[in-house]
Amino acid sequence: MVAGAAFTAALFLEAGEAQHAVEAQALAEEQGVGIVVIDNSGRAFTGSGCTALAGIPGVIASGKVYDARAAHRVAMPHVPFQVATVSPGFVRLMDPTYSTRNGGTYVLGSDFGSVLGSGVGAALDLVGAPSGHVGAILPESLHSQRHARWAFNIAIRPDDAPIRECWFQVAPQEVEQYTALAPALFRDAAEMRIKRLAAPDSVNAATQRYESRASRFGWIVAGVLMGVLAGVNIMLRRAEYALYSISGFEPEELALLSFIESTTFTAWSGVLGASAAIFVFALIYSPSIEAALAGAVAAVTSLSLSSLIGVFSSLWASTVDISKALKNRD
Repeated sequence: MVAGAAFTAALFLEAGEAQHAVEAQALAEEQGVGIVVIDNSGRAFTGSGCTALAGIPGVIASGKVYDARAAHRVAMPHVPFQVATVSPGFVRLMDPTYSTRNGGTYVLGSDFGSVLGSGVGAALDLVGAPSGHVGAILPESLHSQRHARWAFNIAIRPDDAPIRECWFQVAPQEVEQYTALAPALFRDAAEMRIKRLAAPDSVNAATQRYESRASRFGWIVAGVLMGVLAGVNIMLRRAEYALYSISGFEPEELALLSFIESTTFTAWSGVLGASAAIFVFALIYSPSIEAALAGAVAAVTSLSLSSLIGVFSSLWASTVDISKALKNRD
């Protein structure tokens, strides 16, 4: 039982550390840690390099910012906001479900509906930017929050049209590999700057924590504990094994008998210990009532399994005929 509990504790600790790393990775990606922004210190540069990025394997999405300006609605001069002229790919970085088939000339930030009182299909009569219609509103997300009060004017321009920024997204762990291509792709960007939308600190910390986790030695502890318990069991049963040997059992038969007994009773006690460990971990470390209930169900299920193992072990033992086992032995 102790060995089973130790084994299950190691399993849960490993699973917990892995889950923490996965959650940190997902949060970092939601914040935009894999999104890279390239500009030329505010000056325009050729957009053909950004177009080339879109065709490189591993680049999830890419988009261009052609220009940005301040504007306001004709009826609301006291509410200024920023309007950026962007490519459709830029909007897909913010909302992967966006399609130009949605129609409309503008995509609004997630807070714009309440600020301007405009929904999808509404007309935008603007001062300082072209008027048009709303085609979509960006969903709320961590990496689109900084543009929650922006309006994006969708434009399709030639590949080499001048741009102010190039945005692209790759897997967070591949950012350095792809940013190394930037100098070759943007040769006319003499004052090129490269930055991430979000710092990778959180995912780096999670990776370091996972790599330095103490639970990775749990399997060694559980294995040593199981070995010690097996050794103690053999030492305590030396007299019994000696009796078997005197009765005529061959060494290989003794080894097989010991293996069957150890496997049977280790399985029974191990599942029993695992049941207790699952129940305790579910109650103490579960993030929700549902997880605690799932742990309790798992504990009850494994307890039932251990009971069945014990019952079948007893039934199997009761079928052994000692007289037949010792028959014809010297």
